Amino acid sequence: MWERSTGRFSPTFSDSCPKSTLILAELLTYLQTSQLNDGTWEGQGGHENSIFVWLALLADSSTASITAADNLAAYYDNQTNAAIPQHGLHHWKYFTAAIHLSEY
Repeated sequence: MWERSTGRFSPTFSDSCPKSTLILAELLTYLQTSQLNDGTWEGQGGHENSIFVWLALLADSSTASITAADNLAAYYDNQTNAAIPQHGLHHWKYFTAAIHLSEY
């Protein structure tokens, strides 16, 4: 899945650091290609953790990152129209959606 990011970080880490640039490029490629059909990413904690993926995508202005961010916005738009259940931790879905959509 990942290329090996070898070498040392530069003294100016993270600015002008070839290793940091490579790690970021590998991460963005992985995130852009591992998005689920519903616009989220799978992982520990459920779809609510997709907000952190989205924040990483915002650091990149490529078409692939913007498309992935658009897909997540559509997911949140579709998921936040229902009544909030009064049990469990459903508020996290609405909290993360509010952050995402207000920055989007």
